[in-house]
Amino acid sequence: MIIQMAEELRKQGYKPGEIVRKLAEETPYSKQGISQILPKKYKLEHAGAKAKTEKNISVKHFTNLNVSGRDARSGKKVKQTCL
Repeated sequence: MIIQMAEELRKQGYKPGEIVRKLAEETPYSKQGISQILPKKYKLEHAGAKAKTEKNISVKHFTNLNVSGRDARSGKKVKQTCL
């Protein structure tokens, strides 16, 4: 039934990412649940890859990181700079 609803929304002009969102609004299912049910043609392509890329932070953004703490063996305070 969800696939039939998705097909109808596609015929009405909804784009793949919009179909999942609209079905989540109109049914008791979450976006994630609907995405697991629907074939790829109804989902936003590369959504998972895009989300993963946005979460990654490049080390290039940080020029100098200072880390303070105690040495596990001696208990002495230590400060380390990471580049």
